[in-house]
Amino acid sequence: MNNNFKRTFNAVKMSRKRQEEIRAGLSSLLYEKHKEGYLMSENTISSKKSRVLVIVIAAILSLSLVGFAFGHQIIQLLGGGRIEQGKTSDGKDFVSIDAGFISDPVKVENNQIYFILDGSNTNITDQCSDSSYYKYETTDDNGYRHVVLIGGTADNIGFAEFVWDKGGNFLGSNASTSSSEKPEWLKSATSKLLSK
Repeated sequence: MNNNFKRTFNAVKMSRKRQEEIRAGLSSLLYEKHKEGYLMSENTISSKKSRVLVIVIAAILSLSLVGFAFGHQIIQLLGGGRIEQGKTSDGKDFVSIDAGFISDPVKVENNQIYFILDGSNTNITDQCSDSSYYKYETTDDNGYRHVVLIGGTADNIGFAEFVWDKGGNFLGSNASTSSSEKPEWLKSATSKLLSK
């Protein structure tokens, strides 16, 4: 399986069964593309394009896998994606989350990191490193708690978003990082956020 998909599955929290269903669908899609001669080289795609590619494929797969859902609910993510939850026609519960961020919550200028998701253009460089992160938290109009994390360095930046419902129940998270390994800042943040 493509390394971009492996990173996505490592970053997104979902049940093992759902993960296997999506993995099988993606593998099938990649096999079909391979047969048609549309091979993609990981070395020729920048990390930004890789993130967008993963998001697009995950969104297409998400729509095809849950298109038959009944009474589903969509929760918009601050990073531009969404969480979709509901029941299938045979009564089974499902949760689907878009992988990665559609638009970056930061910009990097002159080796400085600026948080722009909330429009503040706040310099967060001193709060970000390989082991530390900047945390932005808000509650949306529907009562969902969103926590966005920025970690890493100006040349190796990463993002994550965690979401809880009105009752404080954790719904899911996603992340965009440039490494296949989970960075130290994300391990630390995940431990703190999910241990409460």
